[in-house]
Amino acid sequence: MVIPDTPIGIVIFAHGSGSSKESPRNKKIASIFNRMGLSTLSIDLLTEEENEMDLRAQKIKDKIPGLVLNKFNIGLLTERLVAITKWLINNKPFSAKNIGYFGSSTGAAATFLAASKLSKMPDKDGVFDYNIKAIVSRGGRTDLINDTNILKHMNVPSLFIVGSKDEQIIKINKKIMSEFNPPTKSKMKIIDGASHLFEEEGKIEEVADIAGNWFLKFL
Repeated sequence: MVIPDTPIGIVIFAHGSGSSKESPRNKKIASIFNRMGLSTLSIDLLTEEENEMDLRAQKIKDKIPGLVLNKFNIGLLTERLVAITKWLINNKPFSAKNIGYFGSSTGAAATFLAASKLSKMPDKDGVFDYNIKAIVSRGGRTDLINDTNILKHMNVPSLFIVGSKDEQIIKINKKIMSEFNPPTKSKMKIIDGASHLFEEEGKIEEVADIAGNWFLKFL
């Protein structure tokens, strides 16, 4: 966790399949967020053992119908993200109130489901605010959201960042955005010349700048 001198809010990173908190792209984005005054928490949603299980299962998954790798188990990723968020909110030294999610690939699906679950958690004493204030999806596999009905009640300002070369993900996210009610709570930004991983020169910095300003607006 990195906390600037005068933090505006905190962004929790939900990494996608095949990525981790050690990803150079995620580190670059987090460092730009920090310079903008945003705190960041980057944590892996799977354990080392679970990642190793996926590597072994990958070799035999075609032989076992219905086998779901941990990295595609959105229910599991959602549970972990909810637990991390609750820990952050309830932990006195941090006393985080304005929390945003930055989700990449499969992690993006978990951010919407986690935000929905947290919004329904009761707070009898009025001490804890479990409502996520903003979500940014980067190349999000939002087609893995198993219950799109939650989006009809989603009241979280959500930004979908997609590369112009990532045509399938553009279609997926446009479909998900159509589920929002009201639709004004969601917006898409297509980065010209960028692919799914935004590996092209200067593109990840562009993502960070756009996403950071979204968080600054709503956190």
